[in-house]
Amino acid sequence: MDDSTLKSLRICTKKNDLLQLMPVFSKSVKEYTLCVGSDIDGVVVSASPSEGDAFVQVQKSAANGVVGIQEGASDIIIKCDAADGSSSNTVIHVFRPSANDATLKAVQFSYGVIEPDFHRLETAYILRIVYLGYAAPTVSEVTVTATPTNATAKVVSHGTGPNGSIKLAGNETEVSFEVASADGTLKQTYSLLLRKGKVGSRLVLTKDCKINASHTCSICCCILYLPRSKPPASKCTHEFCLTCFELFGAALKDSKKLEMLCFLCGDGCGQVLARTDGEKDAALSTMKYGCPFAVNGCTASAIEAPLVLRHVMECVTGKPVDECSECSEIGAGMHKDACVFQCELCAKRVPAWTKSLHESLTCLSKRKPVDAVLLAEPAGWEQALADKKALPATAEGCVKAVEPLLKQYLTSLSAAWRSSEDTFGANPSQPDVASLAQMAKLYGTAISINIETRKVKGGVLDDSLHVELGLVMEEMESCEAMFPAVETRAAKVKVNDNAKASDSFMSDEVDGLLMGLGVAKTASDASKLKAMEEEFHRLTAAGLSDQAAEVQGLHQWKVKKVNAGSSVASTDNSNSHQQQQRGSGRLSKALSKYEDAVSINPGNSDALYNSGRVNLILGHFERAQLCFEQAIAARPVFKNALFLFAVAVLLQSNPASSLLPFSVNVIERQLLQFQTNLWLDIKETKQEHSSKLCDTIMHLSSPLLRASFLALSRGYMFSGGFSKASKPALDLLYLLPNAMRKLPKKSHVWRSMATTLCEARQLLVQLSALCAPVDPILALLDKGNCESLLRMVLSVAESQGGGEWFGVVENVCRVLVYRAPMDSLALTMLGKAQLDLVDNDARFLGDQKKLQDAIECFEAALGVGEGNGVKLVEKQDWFVRMKEEVGCWEAAAKPKDVKVAGLKAGAKKTAILPVKAVPAAKAVPPAKSVLPSKPAPSKPAPPVKATQKATATDKNGATPAPKTQGATKTISKKTSAVTSKNTTPKASNVSLSKTKSPSTTLKQITLPMFETSIGLARAISRKVGFIEDKSGPKDPRIPPLVETITTHYNHAIKSKPGAHDAYIELGALLERKVSIRAAADIYASFPFREFRSGGADPGQDDLYLYTELGRCFMKEKRYKEVLLVDCLVAEGRAMGMPCLAKYVEALDAAGESKLLMQVYAGVSKKPVDHPDLQAFFKSRYWA
Repeated sequence: MDDSTLKSLRICTKKNDLLQLMPVFSKSVKEYTLCVGSDIDGVVVSASPSEGDAFVQVQKSAANGVVGIQEGASDIIIKCDAADGSSSNTVIHVFRPSANDATLKAVQFSYGVIEPDFHRLETAYILRIVYLGYAAPTVSEVTVTATPTNATAKVVSHGTGPNGSIKLAGNETEVSFEVASADGTLKQTYSLLLRKGKVGSRLVLTKDCKINASHTCSICCCILYLPRSKPPASKCTHEFCLTCFELFGAALKDSKKLEMLCFLCGDGCGQVLARTDGEKDAALSTMKYGCPFAVNGCTASAIEAPLVLRHVMECVTGKPVDECSECSEIGAGMHKDACVFQCELCAKRVPAWTKSLHESLTCLSKRKPVDAVLLAEPAGWEQALADKKALPATAEGCVKAVEPLLKQYLTSLSAAWRSSEDTFGANPSQPDVASLAQMAKLYGTAISINIETRKVKGGVLDDSLHVELGLVMEEMESCEAMFPAVETRAAKVKVNDNAKASDSFMSDEVDGLLMGLGVAKTASDASKLKAMEEEFHRLTAAGLSDQAAEVQGLHQWKVKKVNAGSSVASTDNSNSHQQQQRGSGRLSKALSKYEDAVSINPGNSDALYNSGRVNLILGHFERAQLCFEQAIAARPVFKNALFLFAVAVLLQSNPASSLLPFSVNVIERQLLQFQTNLWLDIKETKQEHSSKLCDTIMHLSSPLLRASFLALSRGYMFSGGFSKASKPALDLLYLLPNAMRKLPKKSHVWRSMATTLCEARQLLVQLSALCAPVDPILALLDKGNCESLLRMVLSVAESQGGGEWFGVVENVCRVLVYRAPMDSLALTMLGKAQLDLVDNDARFLGDQKKLQDAIECFEAALGVGEGNGVKLVEKQDWFVRMKEEVGCWEAAAKPKDVKVAGLKAGAKKTAILPVKAVPAAKAVPPAKSVLPSKPAPSKPAPPVKATQKATATDKNGATPAPKTQGATKTISKKTSAVTSKNTTPKASNVSLSKTKSPSTTLKQITLPMFETSIGLARAISRKVGFIEDKSGPKDPRIPPLVETITTHYNHAIKSKPGAHDAYIELGALLERKVSIRAAADIYASFPFREFRSGGADPGQDDLYLYTELGRCFMKEKRYKEVLLVDCLVAEGRAMGMPCLAKYVEALDAAGESKLLMQVYAGVSKKPVDHPDLQAFFKSRYWA
C-alpha cells in the first residue's frame, strides 16, 4: 500500500491530560501548533497509521513514549513509512514558556471582532463592537479575559471591572493588561481599544445642548467622542471621528498610539490624533438626543448619549410598521378611510395621496396614446450574444435555464456583500459574474428566437425578454462598479513584461523631453505633440540630426499612444461627465433594451420605470421624469416610481413649482422610512442582501438614494424652506463614511460616494452663506470650514485620481468664491481647477474661455488692477447663474414656508434661470505624425526628468516668512451670512443676505503668493500656446505675454525660493523664447545645497536643475562658471561618466584640464591628489 498518512494523533501530558492541537487533527494537515504550560517538561505522543502495514516513528521519544519539551520553541517530528517505501512527516511546533515569559496566550471577549488576529507577540489591538454590520444590539458592557502563556505568570488589568467586565463610555474605551513573568524579571503591556461604530442615522440634539468646533468631525460633522490632543502652539482646528480617520487618513505615524499628521492641513501641520484624558469624553456623553422612533409615537425627547442604544432596544414604538396593500404607504392608523379611489376617466385605482398628481399629470386620459413600434433588427452586440447551437432551442427553454443561474448569482452576491462588510472593504469576494454573462446569452438567444418565430409564424414580440436582458446588462455594470475584479496571478503572467517595460521607458523619455521643453505634465496631448514637432524642426535646422532622430521616434510613439487612448469617444451628452464616461458601456445597452421594450409595449410599467432609472443615473433628469410619469400612469400604485419621479423633478435646474410640494413630500416620507429602518436593523438581525444591485434603491451604495438627500435639500431651497435645507445634507454626511468603510476603496461606487460627500459639504457651505444657520452644526460651518472643505476635496481627489474630480473641485471652489469673492485661497484654487480642466478634460480641450476664466481668477487673487480682477470673476457665466439662482431662492423665502402635505392646484411657478449644460465631450480625431517616418531610437540618451508637484496649497509657503517668502499681500474676505435677530428663526423668517454684491463685507486674510503667481504664469503660458497654434510663433501678442509670464514666475520664486517647478518652467520658457543664457541665469539662481564636501547626493529635482544648467553652460561655452563643476559632478554620480563623454571631449579640447580633474574627483568621491586618480590624469596629459 502507498498510504503514508496518519489515522489518529493524540498528545497528552505525563498525567494523561489531553492537550489540544491547533488546528484540529486531519489526515491532510502536516503541521500543527501546540502551546503547553511552563510546568510541562514532556508529552506523550500517540499516533497510528492509516494503513495497518505502515510504520510510525516519533523522533526523539523515550522508551515509554515521552518526548522531552524544552523551554522556548521546539518541534516534534512524526514519521510515517508506508509499505511501498514512501513516507511523510507530520510536524508539531511546540512552545513552552520559560519562567521569564511575559506574554498572553489568548484574549477572549464576549462581543465584537478583534483586529488584527491575536498573536502573543502583537501588543496593540482594536475590538470593534458593531458586529459585522448585520446585528448591532445595544452593548454597554463587554467582558474580556486575558490568559497568560505561562500559567504561573500574573496578569493585572487596567480599566476593567470584576470578572473582566468593561463599561463602554462613548465611542472609544481603552483597557490594558500588564503581564508579569513568573520570576518577576519581565513585564509587558497589551493595549485593547474597544470601538463602537456609528449606527443608525443622525439624531438631532436637544435645544439646550451646546457644541463647538472641537465637538464635531471636520469631514462628516458628526459628534466626536475621541478629540485630538494638540500642542500649545497649534493653530489647527480640525477634528476627526475615527471612521473618517480610517477612510481618508494618511499612514499612521504610530499605529499603537493612533497618531497621525492632520491630512486636511498637510504635512506642515504636525498635529496628531491621540487619546485625551477623558474629560471631553465625559462632557460629550452628557449630550441629549430625541428618540429615532418619534415618528412612530415615542415621546422620549432628552436621552443621554450613552443610553441611546439601550432606549432603542427597549422602545415599544420601535417596531416595523406594515405597508398598506392598497396604496403602498407606511403607517398604522393612516387608512381608516378609503386610501384609494377609482378614476372615472382612466378606470385606474389611484392612491388618494397622489390624487392631485394623477388628475393634473399622470391620468391616461390626459396623455397622448403611444402606439407600439415594430423593432428593427437587434444591434450587433445583441446578435453576438445569441448562441442557438449551444443553448435551448426555444425562448421558453432559455428563460427556464436562467432560473438556477440567477439563484447562483444572488447567493454569490450575498457572500460578496457579507465579505466586504466583514473585512471593511479590504478583502471582498467576487460575485459570480460568469452566471450573469451566461444569463445575458440566454436572454439574447431568447430574443433572437422570438423575433424569428414572429417572422415565420406570426404572433407578438415578448417585451419582458428585453427588460430582463437590460437588467442583466445593468447588473453587470453595477457589479463591476461595486466589486472591481482582482487581478489573479494567472492574469499577471499573461502580461508582456517586455512591452510593459518598453512603454515605461518610452513614457519616461517623453516626459523628460517635454519637461525640458517647458511643457507641463498636465498639458493636453495636442500641445505636447505640437511642442515635440517644433523641437524636431529646430534640431533639424540646427544640423543636430541625431537628436532630431530621437525626438522623431518619441513623437511617433506618442502619436500611437494618443490614437490608442482616444479610440472610444463618448456619445452621451449628459450633465455629468463622470456619468458620460460610464454611460457609454453596459448602461447604454441596458437603456436601449428598456426603450425596445417600451416600443413593443408602451404600457409596460417596468420598462418605463427602468428606463427612467437609468436616465436618472446618467443625469438626464427631464427624460427620467417623463419615463416615471408614464410608468405611474400605467401603474398608479408604484412606490419606487413615485419616489424617483420626485427626485428627478427636484434635481432639474428649473423644477416646476407646481410639482415642488408633492416632490418634497414624497422624498420626505421615503427618507424618513429609510432612516427609521436603520434603527430597526439594530433591534433585529439584519437580513442579508437578496436582490440584485440594480434593484437595490434604498441602500447608500445606490446613487439614486444619495441623490435623493441632495434633491430634498434643493427642494427645500426652491420652496423657501431654508430652515430645513441643511438637515438632509447633514444626514447624508453622517451616513456616508460608515457605508464607505464597508466597500473596496478601489471601486467606482466608493469614489462616487466620496464625490457625494464633497457635494453635501459644498451644499452646506452654500447654505451657511445664504441664511442664518438654525442647526448648531451648520453654525460651526459658517465660522470657517471653507479651507478644510477645499483640502478635503483635494485630498480625496489626490488619493483616487480620475478626471471626474477636476469638475468636483471646480464646483466646490465656485461656491467658496461666490461666498467670498475676495478670498485669495478660494480664487487661487478655482483658477487652478479651471486650468486643470483645460489641460485634462476632453470637453474643454482648447477652450479659451475656460482658460480666460482661470487667468481672471488668478489675477483677482493677486489683486491686480485694484479689484478689477474680482469684478471680472463676478462677470463669469457661472457666477451670474449662481447669483440669479440664489436670487430665486431669496424670492422663494420671502413668503412663509410652503406646506408639503400634498400638491396644491394653482401654485405659482418660480422663474429660475436654467443652469448651463455641460458641453459634450469633443470627438478627438486620430493624431497624425507630420514628421518623416522613422522608427523610435532603441535606447536614446535618457534625459533626467523632474517630478512635477502641483500641490493644492503650498505646505511651506502658505504663511511665508518675510525674509524668504517675499512680500505678501492682504486683501479682504467676505462674511456672507447675516445673523437673524431671532435665536431660532422660523422658516418664514429666514434671514438671507441682502447685499447686492457678495463682496461688500470683508475679512483680512493672507494671500498665498506662490501658488497664485505660478498658477497665473502657467495659465498665461497655455494662452501663448493657443496663440501659437492658431497664428504661429511670430504673433505680436506673444512677446508682451512672455514678459508677463516671466514676471509672475519671478514673483513665485521670490515668495518661495526653494520651489523647483518655478525655476524649471521659467528656464524652459526663456530658452525657447529669449536665449539659453537667460535660462542658465535662472537655473543658476536656485539655492543649491552643498553636496561635494560629504553631503547627500542631490535629489531628483535638484539633479534635473543641475543637468539643465550644465547643458546650458556647455552650450554657451561658459567653462569658467563656478557651478559647472557641481553640475557635471551631480550628473556623473547619478548617470555615470559615460553620459558626460561629449562634455569631457569638449572641455579637453578647450584645455580645461583642471576643471576635468575636479569633475572626475567629485564623481569618484576622492581627492584630486589621490594616487589612483593621478595615474589616470597623467595618462590623459592633464597633470
